[in-house]
Amino acid sequence: MRKVPGVLDVHDLHIWSLGSNTHTLSCHALIEDVPPSASDRILQQLNTMLCDRFAILHTTVQFEHVGCAVSESGCVIPSGSHAQHQH
Repeated sequence: MRKVPGVLDVHDLHIWSLGSNTHTLSCHALIEDVPPSASDRILQQLNTMLCDRFAILHTTVQFEHVGCAVSESGCVIPSGSHAQHQH
């Protein structure tokens, strides 16, 4: 996913199998600071790659434009640097 142009990092990635041939994915993706209209291209490329390579047809991708840290409660706290996302 990080190889898709515009994607800087991916975290909080979860994948579920809903059956032998049905998979779903949710994640947070740190992307370059682009207008919302330009982020649609990134989402389309992510969805195409996930479908083609992993047969994942249903995705929920939450875009983030600034670095964050995840607290113990799961809340997102701005930190000013995306270096913390290197999981």
